[in-house]
Amino acid sequence: MLKSPKSFEESVKSISEAFDSFSHALRINTEHLMRAPKLLRIDPQECARNLDQGLSAILNAFHSIYDAAKDDPRIVFEWNRTAPTATLLAIRNARHHNHANRIRSLETFFTRGSQAGRSKNYGLFTYGPPPEVGEPAFIQAISWEDTDALLNMPHKASHLSAERVATIYSYVGGEAMAAFASLQDARLPIFFDALPLIVNAAKAIVSVLGPHIKTLSVESETFLDHFKTSSWFLALIPLFDRHGLSCSKSKRAIAPTTRAHLAHVAALVGFHCLWAVQHLLKP
Repeated sequence: MLKSPKSFEESVKSISEAFDSFSHALRINTEHLMRAPKLLRIDPQECARNLDQGLSAILNAFHSIYDAAKDDPRIVFEWNRTAPTATLLAIRNARHHNHANRIRSLETFFTRGSQAGRSKNYGLFTYGPPPEVGEPAFIQAISWEDTDALLNMPHKASHLSAERVATIYSYVGGEAMAAFASLQDARLPIFFDALPLIVNAAKAIVSVLGPHIKTLSVESETFLDHFKTSSWFLALIPLFDRHGLSCSKSKRAIAPTTRAHLAHVAALVGFHCLWAVQHLLKP
């Protein structure tokens, strides 16, 4: 029996609640990122778990927006053909179905027991214009090896069409990362920054779902406004050829200490959602 389509009011309610959860997940994850440098020195496993759970919460909340919107005939959007959303949904589904090592995060990769004693060097890529003040404020990187494995899985397992695989591979800069990896020691892991990909996907859906989103909190109001006005991350940038991850003295994240510095960093480099969280923290 066919389900009758949701009314506009029902659709707005479902999408708004999902977007609100997405906004809260972004805020909580950014708080984890802000605490990460200190916690990484004290308890690397807890730090890695917090960040991994934060990323999963974002991805699951994004999928909830997709679930709320996909069956509304008033919303015309090709989720699995639009590169930013197709990529984020594929990563989420891989984690949900335990495919390709669940697309490990950088911190998870280096703090699991099986990695004990190995070199902490890795290759790292992010997206956007070359930073003007050094490293991005926050980086939350995921494994290229795992992502590449996902894209090479049989369709029966991954449910990714050849067209979608090609779209994702091109979008994340797969050719450049594969070329870089081929010039390195085979044991050097390669990671790429997931945060700009989250921003791009959010911008893509906000441009379509705007009329269906009613803000339910300060978080959703702030992030909705931010995604409407922030810039796209497009260019792939190799940040470090070999960047050491040390649990005693990590440079994986920078924790700004003043509002002025927060605003400066958010305007020039790093995760655009940092601006929104800083805005939320204003007295």
